[in-house]
Amino acid sequence: VTLTKIRTFIEQYQTDFGLRECLLFRVQQKIVYLQDWKTHLLRTVHQDQARINILDNLDHETVTIHVDWTMKWLPTNYRESAKDHFTKTGLSWHIAYVVRNNFSSSFSNSFNTSFDSQASAHKYDSDENKYEHKVFCHVFDQCVQNAKTVVSIIRHIFLCLQQTLLNIKYVHLRSDNAGCYYGSEALLSVVQLLKETGI
Repeated sequence: VTLTKIRTFIEQYQTDFGLRECLLFRVQQKIVYLQDWKTHLLRTVHQDQARINILDNLDHETVTIHVDWTMKWLPTNYRESAKDHFTKTGLSWHIAYVVRNNFSSSFSNSFNTSFDSQASAHKYDSDENKYEHKVFCHVFDQCVQNAKTVVSIIRHIFLCLQQTLLNIKYVHLRSDNAGCYYGSEALLSVVQLLKETGI
């Protein structure tokens, strides 16, 4: 039984006008929910395929970086409501996840350099590729999550990569749809980042 058949059945056999309108509204709402779900699945498949294509085509001069603001870290009570959690302020965390294809073991020592922190690079082996991962975590006591902050963070990441991976010239930068990543200020800063870092 499809939702269209259910809608047709309700229209033909329901005599109470109020109940019929209520049921038709519910069916229409479920149709919209299903279409939204299909759209989400399709978008997820295409985005994942794009990510896979980028990883498959990484060369020795290219890395991919996924950036995102995480939930604020908060010292919390044992139990608190969602309302209490989301209205608090706390430390803002910005996470950058760097992946590169390690074609030879000669580069592995340079990627493990700790950038003034504990070494946290990890390796992942697939059939043909060896990927190395590094996570950059920037924690702020107080900051505005805008393009200026994001560009400063990306600049710092590029400078760290430039110090340890001398051959990196290109970056695939991925993020969510937050305005601080795709606004005009962030997009126009790409040329300046290239001049300052060479990446």
